[in-house]
Amino acid sequence: MIVVEHNYLLKILKNIRTVYYANMKTIIGNNVFSIKIFDGDIIEIRGNIENNILL
Repeated sequence: MIVVEHNYLLKILKNIRTVYYANMKTIIGNNVFSIKIFDGDIIEIRGNIENNILL
């Protein structure tokens, strides 16, 4: 497991084209979110993340 702080997570998501594969889980407040990235594209988001992260 790798722990990433919120600001670094936002940097990863802003530069998504540089990520080949990732399966991340993050907690914002009391909400758990799952984000899967493959070949520079977000392929799955589980959780109501849209209201919590602004890119």
